[in-house]
Amino acid sequence: MRARGLVAAAVLALSVAASAENRPRAPPPDRLGEIIVDLNDARVALDAGNAPAARDAIATAKRKLEALRGGADVAVTPASEQVPMSAATFKELQRAVGHETFSENKLRVVKEAATAWFTVDEVRALVGEFTHSDDKLKAVELLNRHIADRENLFKLSSAFTFSEDKEKLQAIVSAGDLSPAGAPAQPGSPLPPVK
Repeated sequence: MRARGLVAAAVLALSVAASAENRPRAPPPDRLGEIIVDLNDARVALDAGNAPAARDAIATAKRKLEALRGGADVAVTPASEQVPMSAATFKELQRAVGHETFSENKLRVVKEAATAWFTVDEVRALVGEFTHSDDKLKAVELLNRHIADRENLFKLSSAFTFSEDKEKLQAIVSAGDLSPAGAPAQPGSPLPPVK
């Protein structure tokens, strides 16, 4: 199974990252243990045929590893707490982005809001506030790790016209799911391969 290979690759990447760490202090062993537990949960979920649970466990492990690399001891938000902002708050955000004239200012507003959780429909609406596909892709990249309903990522491709942009979108959202950037989508991945 290719998915099992992804788990093995994640475990290998974790061990390489831990051994190649150039910081003077080693990561706390309990944090590494948490990551290993998450990867083991992914393996168990895959064995049980539960690909969404496996993807969630791998994504959690990856976020914890990134937090360790940055030297932060950051708690990872469990899926049950990934609640998107209220409709009224989102409308205010969308208006704020829409009122900005230049793309870099729109992206700044999106970046400031990127600590909240979003639905795919909200991300698609924000992407619609941008004219150029490069800016749309930057907005998706800023929000990618804060999309609560990742099972609906396929809806984002409708915000892009050209196949090349859809391929870039696929690489961005796949990176958030621990798939190699630019690789064709794996079974259960958010977007189908672009032909």
